[in-house]
Amino acid sequence: MILKNKNIIYSILFVGFLFNALDAFSIFGIPLPWVSTSIFIFLFINFFIDKKFEMSSLTSQYFFWTLYCVFVTLMFLFFQYETLITNTVANPLLYVSLRLLNFFSFLSIIYSLNKIFNKDNRNKIINLVAYASIIISILSLISYFSYVMNFPDLARNRMGTGIGFQSIVKACTVLRNYGTFREPSFLAVWITPTIPLYFYNAKEKNYWYVLSLLPITCLVLTRSLTGVLGFIIAAFLVFIISSYKLSKFNIKLLTPIFVIIVCLVLSNLFAYKFPPLDEDQCPPYTPDYCSCEYYDDDQDRAKNSTNIITSIFSRLFAVINSGFSSFDSLNIVRENIYENNISILGSGLGISNIKFSDNYALNKTQASLQYSIRNGVIIERYENSIVSFNNLYLNILFSTGIFGIVWLILLLIKTLKKLPVNHNEYNQYMNMGFFVILIMYFFQGEELSVWFATFIGIFLSEKKNV
Repeated sequence: MILKNKNIIYSILFVGFLFNALDAFSIFGIPLPWVSTSIFIFLFINFFIDKKFEMSSLTSQYFFWTLYCVFVTLMFLFFQYETLITNTVANPLLYVSLRLLNFFSFLSIIYSLNKIFNKDNRNKIINLVAYASIIISILSLISYFSYVMNFPDLARNRMGTGIGFQSIVKACTVLRNYGTFREPSFLAVWITPTIPLYFYNAKEKNYWYVLSLLPITCLVLTRSLTGVLGFIIAAFLVFIISSYKLSKFNIKLLTPIFVIIVCLVLSNLFAYKFPPLDEDQCPPYTPDYCSCEYYDDDQDRAKNSTNIITSIFSRLFAVINSGFSSFDSLNIVRENIYENNISILGSGLGISNIKFSDNYALNKTQASLQYSIRNGVIIERYENSIVSFNNLYLNILFSTGIFGIVWLILLLIKTLKKLPVNHNEYNQYMNMGFFVILIMYFFQGEELSVWFATFIGIFLSEKKNV
């Protein structure tokens, strides 16, 4: 073992958590989330070279599942490499390698927590997550209010940040909280699972209730339907399960829902909408840049409402009314399933995205491009870019096949059985964080996240589970 001092290991783990959230920043051209991935893999190597390669039974099953995913990917990459070189991906090896590193990072966190975890340091690890969340929440709120109060935003220096369709400032659109990420939805997916941990820590210090306002306000200002709704559903689900298992209602478990509702109401005080462009700039820009009363559809109208509650929940009703047609990527996924069926082994991590992107581009209609005009030129919104599944389970299905997704589901079922259901209400907040991750994976995020691995690592590393 290279490092044995636990304080140093905790510090490295904390830096990994923090860098993972600095999505909009890079150092020497290297995105900080990639540095975070390297940190977690280093910790894995640090423990792996120890003479005792031990892990809990379920942790070892995650290990073998990861190896299977990597094997399938390398096999398809080797045999199909030439066919993967397109205008979108000039270097498939680099693109796929980054996806593989993400999987190794996922396993590294679980294994590292398995090695350092004990009953006494559980709260230490939870605090590392909470402290990282506080820092990112503060930085994100500074970024948001820099546009409201007209002072410089954080110096975003990662390639692709703040240009094209990722620009924060866009005429006639409402300001959403991008924070330290390149997209508001990325911030929501990262910050939401950490919120229950503030209520967990409140068992010892009441000021954590006040601190919880930071990530909750951060989440609300992203206007993320997935984040807000996912959190409410997860909290209510834990309340129902706990009440059923313990045969009594614990209303205190609904406190996070009450706090988020209050923040939703008060957040309208901080809503901001960018003004339209000057008349002499239209054309070549389209009407939605020049008139704040012009909207593409009901979802666009709801999304750009200055009332944050309306913005979030009107989109929910619009999605319910439209069904699957609200999600372009899901429509193409469904067509792919009908036309090509589903493979037993899948296509490989990253490789499935490349193939999906080609099919997506072929199915885009001219009507969907009518508002993608820049300087009088129609530009394909997804031209020369990789399209995301926006769904972890679909990504695993297409990447590792029926075998891979069934294996993952079985692992998740076994993990859910490990969740603590007892008279300690604070353990339920841990469950809440895990449930919100599983729920959000249906609508946002297609890669295994740091918090997903962290929660699994904590649950599987309890002494009774080893």
